[in-house]
Amino acid sequence: MSQALLIAINRKKNLRIFLIVGFVLILVLLSFYIFQASLMIKGTSFIKDYENKIYEFNVQNKNLEIVFSKKNSLKIDEILLKELNFEKITKIDYIRILEPSVAAK
Repeated sequence: MSQALLIAINRKKNLRIFLIVGFVLILVLLSFYIFQASLMIKGTSFIKDYENKIYEFNVQNKNLEIVFSKKNSLKIDEILLKELNFEKITKIDYIRILEPSVAAK
C-alpha cells in the first residue's frame, strides 16, 4: 500500500476517534451540568423553606414575648400590691363638703 493511502486511513480513524471522544465528553459534561443544576435547585428550595420557618419562628417569638410580658407584668403588680399592703376596694364613701367651707367651689 502506498504511504498516502495509509495517511488517509489514519486521518479517518483519528477523525472518528476525535469525534467519538468529543461526543462522549459533551455527554459527560452535560450530565454534570444537569446534576449540579438539580443540586442548586434543591439547595435553593431548602434555603427558602428555612427562611420561611425562621420567619414563622420570629412571629411566634414576638407573640410569646407579648403574652409573657402581659402575664409577667400582672404578676409583678400583684406582688407589689401585696408588699404595699393594699386591699381590694369593696365600698366607696365620699366626703361631703359643706357650702360655707373654704374648699367648696
